[in-house]
Amino acid sequence: MDFDKIRRQERDRARIDAIKARLKNYGRDMRRYEAEKIKIEIARDRLSLGASWSTTDAVKGGGTSQEDLQVKMIDKIDESSRRMKLIEIENRAIKMAISDLDDDKKFIVDHMWIAPKDDRLSFRKAAESMNLSKSTVQRLSDDALLYIFKRLYLLEGGEVDVR
Repeated sequence: MDFDKIRRQERDRARIDAIKARLKNYGRDMRRYEAEKIKIEIARDRLSLGASWSTTDAVKGGGTSQEDLQVKMIDKIDESSRRMKLIEIENRAIKMAISDLDDDKKFIVDHMWIAPKDDRLSFRKAAESMNLSKSTVQRLSDDALLYIFKRLYLLEGGEVDVR
């Protein structure tokens, strides 16, 4: 038995599992990002629509109710923008690592590990859509995940993960 080969395979499997979990979280974050973008668009539409209906009638308390609604909408837009910026910052490294992959590996990562659970492809379906064998798709997937791992984590001496 080649113990070095077994250790390397076990280490690679652990690294692949870690990246799979990160990619699932990345996919969730990207869906949240899109939801925040839609929220901002809706709030801006409501804000522009409400601005044309403004009245100058004062209400009890010194301000107009229309102005209060506009301020709340602006606050919602700012809050959503901050959330979007935080998601961008937290996921910048993984996004860059994915963008460096070739097209086949990027397809596999996008459709098998980032996609929502209901939309994920199996190895067999990915192989059919790419006109490759299932084992080739599995190998490409492992290569892509290990590449992402190496891009995200600092490796020292090829053996120790420094986190």
